Amino acid sequence: MEKFTNTLQEYVKKRAVPSGKPGFFTRNKNIKTDVYATCDVVNILYTINKMDLTIGEKLEFADAINSFQNPLTGQFDKSDHRSEYHSTAMAVSALKLLGAQPKYPLAFLEELKAEWEAIICWLNKRDWDINPWNGCGHDVPAVMSIFANLELVNLKWFDKLFNWLDEQQSDRTGMWPKNSANNLSINHLGSAFHFYFMYEHFKRPINYAPQIIESTLSLQKGNGSWLNEWPAGFIDLDATYTLSRLSRFNQELRYKSIPTLKTNAMYTLSKIQNSEELNILLEDTHNTLGTLQNLAVLQEVFPNLVSTYPQLRLVLNYSPFI
Repeated sequence: MEKFTNTLQEYVKKRAVPSGKPGFFTRNKNIKTDVYATCDVVNILYTINKMDLTIGEKLEFADAINSFQNPLTGQFDKSDHRSEYHSTAMAVSALKLLGAQPKYPLAFLEELKAEWEAIICWLNKRDWDINPWNGCGHDVPAVMSIFANLELVNLKWFDKLFNWLDEQQSDRTGMWPKNSANNLSINHLGSAFHFYFMYEHFKRPINYAPQIIESTLSLQKGNGSWLNEWPAGFIDLDATYTLSRLSRFNQELRYKSIPTLKTNAMYTLSKIQNSEELNILLEDTHNTLGTLQNLAVLQEVFPNLVSTYPQLRLVLNYSPFI
């Protein structure tokens, strides 16, 4: 693990855009630079405890992120993602890590701060079942995260939304929607994870923890991941965070979750210790961030197995979006 974290320090330097314009990075071979690349780098540096940047360096990062914001709408460019809510939440969260804020007001979210009827209308337009991971799972928690990080609404707003979410949650799977027309899949897990960390952030009890654990365990693949291909990106983080958080206070659920978490830890460690597999991971900053954050979760559970000094930092413990 120490070798991996040391590699990431050099990796960040190598991903800097060759033009020398500070704060901009190459995300992968197809996307030369976008808001996600800079946000990924900020989150990576935060995770490996390398945020000892000068004020000038932090300003450069913040300026780079804010350069992707539309001054009229306040939206951050969504690049290849489907959701301007997701890209904006990623930007706001990364800016928070830098001690900064968006340059322009988030005008596109104004209607969601006011009338509950407008919020319900917006919620009903989200994709809750066909592609919930890239639908409601990216949109709804993203808005919640933005409003929480920037303190744009009061707690009553969140209470209303959490109450609504509780009513829509499936008592069979513990995920959303309540009456799914489709079989349980990683699409539902990838979506639900984003809601779970918002519940966690507000210390709000999550209903149906046993069902959530069973659903998550049932989706694990034979290789120890939740995806047959490497790198798994964020889906392994989604699963391990869900298992580790929802089993903390229930011994029976913990016993069920620990072997699965350990299997994923061994799988992930074996991959990053293989130079070819590591190079595949490092091809994309977003996949790299997802895997690194997964290791941060696993380190909380297995500090001696996933060992680094200093300990990795889980972004979600500070800012509710990743």
